[in-house]
Amino acid sequence: QVKKEIDYMFSLVEENMKLSFAAMETEDLSDREEIFHNEKIIDFTNKALTQFLLKLSVDVEESDEAVIGSYFHVLNDIERIGDHAENFHEIGAEMIAKKISFSDKAQEGIADMLERVMRMFSLSADAFDRLDKKELSELTALEESVDAMKRSLMASHYSRLAEGSCKAEVSPYYSSAILGIERVADHLVNVGYSIVDPTGSQE
Repeated sequence: QVKKEIDYMFSLVEENMKLSFAAMETEDLSDREEIFHNEKIIDFTNKALTQFLLKLSVDVEESDEAVIGSYFHVLNDIERIGDHAENFHEIGAEMIAKKISFSDKAQEGIADMLERVMRMFSLSADAFDRLDKKELSELTALEESVDAMKRSLMASHYSRLAEGSCKAEVSPYYSSAILGIERVADHLVNVGYSIVDPTGSQE
């Protein structure tokens, strides 16, 4: 039952990621209430499951201790992704309020990076749900490609700033979006690798 609730949390976090970036791209905040509603469910479920697992952990067989330990870490990772999704929505809302937007080039980079991360959602969920280690190699490869994209996109961004083809007031929002996406990828790897190590370590 705990695993089912974690799966449900994970689906809400994935949905909030999609909604937040759609709002950023279209400059349409009509999904704000749905995002906030989902985030409240995520936070509530995280607290409830954490409290339940704490009570359960004092009276379980040794073979279940590692599973409970991994669930603690997975819950933390999912909750953190939820926070990032909410932050992405706030980035979009602030930009709309200030009437600023990303350049087409910057938007393309974000979309490419996000596409890889959304694929990681699928791989990570499958690995966790089915205890399928076959998904982990692609998950790692995608995470490494997201890291490389972060470095490349940030370098290109600074070049555009130097050339004057990118507005300075957009810079903090672009940097926050790129860095946030990269951190989401890290959390997704942790969730996937929780099936082989309670902490989500790839070592």
